[in-house]
Amino acid sequence: MFRRLMSATPVATSAHRASPFTRIWRGELAALGVTAVAYFSSRTIDFSFRDPDPSFVLPALLALVVIHHRASAWVWAWWLWGALTLAWSLAPANTHVSATWELTYVAAFAAAWFRPAVWAFLLVAAGDSLFDMLSLNAFGFVQFVSGSVHYEGGARLLAIVPLGLVAALRSRTTAHAVGWSTLGAVALFGTLASGARAVYLPLILILIVIVARAWIESVPVRRAVTVALAVPLIVIALEAVQPWRPLTLALGTKASLERQASSAGERGEFTQRLRFWDQTLDIALANPLGAGSGSYEAVVHAYQKYPMTWSRSPHNYFVETLAGGGWARLLLLIGMLTVPLVRAWRSPSWPWALSAAGVWCTLAFDVTSYYPSFMMFAFMCLGAAHFFTRGEGLSVSSQAWPRKALTWLSLVAGVALSVWWFWPCSGQRCFIERYHGAEFLAAGHLAALEREARAEIFQELRRLYPQSLWVLRLEQRYAQDPNDRLRISREIAMRFPLQTPFNYLDWANAALEVGDREEATAAVELGLAVFKPDEYPYGERRMNRQLYQEWLDAAYRILQKVNNE
Repeated sequence: MFRRLMSATPVATSAHRASPFTRIWRGELAALGVTAVAYFSSRTIDFSFRDPDPSFVLPALLALVVIHHRASAWVWAWWLWGALTLAWSLAPANTHVSATWELTYVAAFAAAWFRPAVWAFLLVAAGDSLFDMLSLNAFGFVQFVSGSVHYEGGARLLAIVPLGLVAALRSRTTAHAVGWSTLGAVALFGTLASGARAVYLPLILILIVIVARAWIESVPVRRAVTVALAVPLIVIALEAVQPWRPLTLALGTKASLERQASSAGERGEFTQRLRFWDQTLDIALANPLGAGSGSYEAVVHAYQKYPMTWSRSPHNYFVETLAGGGWARLLLLIGMLTVPLVRAWRSPSWPWALSAAGVWCTLAFDVTSYYPSFMMFAFMCLGAAHFFTRGEGLSVSSQAWPRKALTWLSLVAGVALSVWWFWPCSGQRCFIERYHGAEFLAAGHLAALEREARAEIFQELRRLYPQSLWVLRLEQRYAQDPNDRLRISREIAMRFPLQTPFNYLDWANAALEVGDREEATAAVELGLAVFKPDEYPYGERRMNRQLYQEWLDAAYRILQKVNNE
């Protein structure tokens, strides 16, 4: 039963049994290496738009060189288009870094051909997530917010739910059914305890589909009853043995009818996401080819439509892909997901389609796409659906020449981008010419420069990042002349009027510093017109009411000071 459900990797016959060296070359160790990278990266905090960690990227790239032919053409095409957006990116360092991190995703997909690697990673990663979640609950450190340990852990555990439950329904013995039910129940418990509505929605759909398919496949009534009784009993037992009641806390906090109603209100979480998506679509409309993969957090302020409504992520990987990679990359992403999932759905391995689809659905509502470790998890689940349906990618010679060309072109481009970034460089021009003036390197580089050299760097940064607020922020920080501070502060407030009310205070204070009371008054009045005294901004989580009152008090003090002089 287990082999029928999970089969994928062809077994070599005695006539074609591979030697140990050939087996290594075929990729077993490479797949295990990628699995190790995915696991250890999950124990750190990395972001796909920040400096790529060579201890993760380079081993994954080395493994990918060995198993590159196992990644599907859709995956390689998706990656290659993202890398190509570097040519016109509005945030080139973000795009270069993002493309480098994404090589680990491709490696995770390719590594999924080796069944033991997939199961090892899924079980260990999900087990770690459950332990982390329950540990935080035990000590009272619970955070039901996007990108938190609970949200990420719930998405990982979601992948196990259909695998365990369907295997239980297909078991031939009661002992096996109880064993698989235990796995499914533990995963279900962790999923529910995550408090993530981004996880609850696909979970509900998965459970409905499992029931429907069980009916269609005529699962024996006795087996269905066994599973139906065992799973809730195990979930209840897990809740009962923990005095802090993680399941009750999560469902009471995030699944109540009152919370659902408030989330759809004017200032609710779901409404906020709709505003995020609205702004992100404007980026896509203004840049049909994409603003550059990974550029969202660098350009979002230029497209704000609602006061203080912004985030480093639009909380939807699909609209972010549209904004960063354009319509072409979104279509490639859809094809990359649809082809293996539809094929798996039509096969006995359909639980893997549910597993992968559930994980990817969470990316439509959360920020976890910014965690390379989670994206490796998502790509490995997708790869499992791809390979566990049929053994594809096992023969390089059997591939058609267009696919070979795409694979090799992408691999060479990936190696070139990685070498370009990681090869040591110590010259003064490395910051701009090698690292594209990356934001996370800028402060350290600028601090060591003289004023004239710093001015030249700022000109380069303005050219490379024409829509990025952080460049002006840095320029404002290093401005020594009062008139320069006024000019930059004015530009920040005028170009990014909805980012924060404190930009208007900076502008007004800079005007007062040069004795221009009229401009100071204009700055404050313009700020009060955007961030009104009687209208708390939609992006309230960016500023609590005390800070907002501080802005109002400071604005009125400036007006009073100007009027009294």
